[in-house]
Amino acid sequence: MKKQVLYFSRISLFIISLIINSQIFAQNITGKIIDGTTNEPMIGATVQLKGKMVGTVSDLEGNYSIQASPSDILIFSFTGYDKQEIPVGDKKVINVTLKESATQLAEVVSIGYATVKKSDLTGSVAVVTSKELTKNPASSAAQALQGKAPGVLVSQNGAPGGGATIRVRGVGSINKSADPIFILDGIQVPNINSIQPQDIETFQVLKDASASAIYGANGSNGVIIITTKRGKSGKPQVNFSSYLSLNMKPIEYDVMNAQQYSDFYSQVLYPEYGLDKTYNNAVNPAHVLSPEFRQKYYGAGWEQGTNWQSEIFKNGFNQNYNLSVAGGGENSNFNISFGYLNEDGTVIKNNYERYQIRANSDFKLSQHIKIGENLSASYSTRETPMTVQSSIYDLNTSPLMRIYNPELLGGYESYQMQYWYDINGNLTSTPQTGNGYLNTLLNDKPNLLAAPMNGSDLKYSTNTIASVYALIDVTPELSFKLTPAISITNFRSKAWLKKFEGNRFTGGADLKETYSESVDVNMESQVTFKKLFNNLHNVQATAVHTVRKQEVNIINGSANGFDFETLNTLTNGGTPTSPRIVTGSVEELRMISYLARVMYDYKSKYYLTGSWRSDGISLFGPGHRRGNFYSGSIAWKINEDFFKSVKQLDVLKLRLGWGQTGNSNIGSGFQYVNQISSPNSFYAVFGDDQHIAKAMYTFEQMGNPSIEWEKAEMINSGFDFTLFKYRLTGSVEYYLKNNKDLLVQVPPPLALGILPSSPYKPWFNAADIQNKGVELSLQWRDKVREFNYNIIGSLTTIYNTVKYMPMPNITGEFNRTIVGQPIGSLYGYVSEGIIQQTEAYYDKNEDGTINLGAYKFPKQEGVMPKPGDLKYSDLNGDGQVTALDKTIIGKTIPGFTYSLGFDCSYKNFDFSIFLFGIGDFDIYNFQRATLSSMNTQDQMHNKLNDFAKNHWTIENASTKYVRVDPSNTNKNDQISSFWVEDGSFLRIKDLQIGYNLPTKQTKTLGIGSVRIYANASNLYNFTNYKGRDPEGFVSDNPLNSGVDRGAYPMPRSFTFGLQVGF
Repeated sequence: MKKQVLYFSRISLFIISLIINSQIFAQNITGKIIDGTTNEPMIGATVQLKGKMVGTVSDLEGNYSIQASPSDILIFSFTGYDKQEIPVGDKKVINVTLKESATQLAEVVSIGYATVKKSDLTGSVAVVTSKELTKNPASSAAQALQGKAPGVLVSQNGAPGGGATIRVRGVGSINKSADPIFILDGIQVPNINSIQPQDIETFQVLKDASASAIYGANGSNGVIIITTKRGKSGKPQVNFSSYLSLNMKPIEYDVMNAQQYSDFYSQVLYPEYGLDKTYNNAVNPAHVLSPEFRQKYYGAGWEQGTNWQSEIFKNGFNQNYNLSVAGGGENSNFNISFGYLNEDGTVIKNNYERYQIRANSDFKLSQHIKIGENLSASYSTRETPMTVQSSIYDLNTSPLMRIYNPELLGGYESYQMQYWYDINGNLTSTPQTGNGYLNTLLNDKPNLLAAPMNGSDLKYSTNTIASVYALIDVTPELSFKLTPAISITNFRSKAWLKKFEGNRFTGGADLKETYSESVDVNMESQVTFKKLFNNLHNVQATAVHTVRKQEVNIINGSANGFDFETLNTLTNGGTPTSPRIVTGSVEELRMISYLARVMYDYKSKYYLTGSWRSDGISLFGPGHRRGNFYSGSIAWKINEDFFKSVKQLDVLKLRLGWGQTGNSNIGSGFQYVNQISSPNSFYAVFGDDQHIAKAMYTFEQMGNPSIEWEKAEMINSGFDFTLFKYRLTGSVEYYLKNNKDLLVQVPPPLALGILPSSPYKPWFNAADIQNKGVELSLQWRDKVREFNYNIIGSLTTIYNTVKYMPMPNITGEFNRTIVGQPIGSLYGYVSEGIIQQTEAYYDKNEDGTINLGAYKFPKQEGVMPKPGDLKYSDLNGDGQVTALDKTIIGKTIPGFTYSLGFDCSYKNFDFSIFLFGIGDFDIYNFQRATLSSMNTQDQMHNKLNDFAKNHWTIENASTKYVRVDPSNTNKNDQISSFWVEDGSFLRIKDLQIGYNLPTKQTKTLGIGSVRIYANASNLYNFTNYKGRDPEGFVSDNPLNSGVDRGAYPMPRSFTFGLQVGF
């Protein structure tokens, strides 16, 4: 014990002596910090002792004072400026000049066929850094983009491998694709769903036409340009990242269990019988609802019955791994990455798996010649649940039905199965004397597990992209670049369903297969001239020639009926009455393009950009295949001529741009010619024996040789600014985009034999729409000693209007597109609420009671509504409510999107939170309508438990739920404003905390850096929407958006990740 005390005393004395010595040798260091750009004092610059919790800031004159010993190192820093480290030594005065960060001044942005400094942009380009894309766990670049770029709406659902819908500044087409085009390392690719965020170096979105016009006939819906990472000189850098995620099962709707269901429908449909407690009452169909029948039929758990949501939904688990190796020498570099992703969904039989490899390299062969390549390959498999008759999200299935039945082929119980009591009083499916009972009575919704568990729907995809380039510097000012590229995508789907009993389709096993191969070959030649004249005039001119060839081959096959189900191939399927069917198609595209662009600036103060692009494309008829697209933009750094006395202003740049673009992504390339059907489509009866044979080709599609690409013309104005020594940066923009000559189907004269309702009407460039709005983005970055923080926010408004169409409307199932309204607006009756049994709705009898036969308002579709029904508005005032009174009752295109992010770091810890919201859009909650009202066809669907308890009655005059009417005479469940809800939401998208291991420890381990983090995604939605998730209803097809039939919700996820650098 004495030895321990002595040892502790010596250690304490040693530590005290160190403290005393440090105080003895500490000295007061003073100095001044100057801005290297303006030569003025810097206010608030940080001075810190390296590795110690000691620091100060400069005063109003740029002066500072700090206590330091000769062995200390002073760190001088300021947001937007390069950090400096200076040893103290014997110096007592240390003056420092900080220079603006090269990253701030020269952040390079890819604008297509060239790169420029971000500060020199004249068009509207959103820049998302690699750090922002990889900050939070995401399986694809599309997911990582959400909320990060003003003017870009990314909507996604939670399905594994489900991808995302991306819209740039509204919807730019009515019937054709409204997707932007994607340029990956200079090559156009169909989507970015399989690109790992870890592989991305730069990510830009060209939003206005002055920027995207260089892509001509493909640029009207915006352009997303991605450049992947390349190697750098130095020793090889190895990086590994991984994350594991737990995805929580969706929140369940509170629908009726078996007991609640039985009580409800026995009162609604069989009130004269009540609950019969004896099994031998052959005239009582409600006996199926009795406890005795249910107990014998279902067995254990009969009171609750089957909770189909618990059977369908589950927790999921994701895992992602990425390994990259990069390096290079004086004349070459390389970057190789490998990726693996496995997503297990929150719905049964739903998963996604992907393998990826990417390799980029560059070689400098001489002073004037450089070559390189980009190679990527991916292989993915995706499984989705098979369905028959109903969606897997259907909540109307009877809770009375048990899940399994070993007596049926396939092993799953069926709806409306008939059971009898045998002589011993036990239930059997073998017919007996007397009355049989249907296990689900009138409910004909199928067993939701039968098809998924007896089948599989698998999709396999292989994608390979390869490009090489040769860059020749002819002179210091003139260069030539040649880039051949090829992209090959192979896709196969196999939907296999074994024969099983228990659905209304009684055929044998069923197989559907699709094979497709897409080959896209591209050859691009580019000449670039760059020269600075007299240190004043900077000119960059680019000329590009592109030849593109694409061919897609598709084969579809189907067969029904298999003698041996283990041999589930097309050759083993088919019967004499149901033969195998094999179809195929070929789609071809040829494109030749020319581009010329000139960028000019004077004194890096005044900027001018102009471009011309000419595209010829085979999708259109002769005489309409080539188009020309022009653009121009200007910018002025006005702070260099004015506001020089405003010291807080770093940069103020004004921008104005105009441009023309097109949309050639119209689908099949033969819409300009008349098309006939296959000879298999029409049969006739011939001869005395009345035999049936193939008869003739039928007219299928009327072509229009004059169709051409859809066009867009956009004006963009805005200003960019930085303030307070680059602490505050932001931009404000206004855009106006007129989309013209949009393709719509116009009914031809009836004499041609094509009805107005026919899907084979010809296409015409005959509609116009407009998108306009404002974009605002702000960012504040600062540092207080060791505490760094960053706040970033954005807001985008979108106003979409149909300006002209040659027909009154375009009709979808629940949507209408009408002049003066947004595309795909919800269309139905205006509901004035639930009719009550009061004199406000009905006249009184002489005795003062309500006369239910004297309704004060017009009949609704010929029916007199009753108390508890919905009241619809007679908008045209003709004294009756008919289809003529339907109108626009909701908009499905959001009016605005916004985001807010905050991240900070202190020493080795970091924290971030990101909020994302969409506002001013509506959703037809179809699922709520089916769960909160009756349906004419199917009278025993399951319903919300709250509806069953609190539906309208005379005693309970509800304003929330309609009455229970098994016949649904008023059609209360049809689309009306009663079921349309505000879909606006604000989501806590990501919340993350991380920790970086100290450098001392990582060096001991021989590792460059180690970071661990925990992330929570989709924590909470602030919304008034009553469905599961309002996000997933911004559809790929704008004509049918905004309808909630029950879809894959975004899961709440909890992730643990690791990032290691060697």
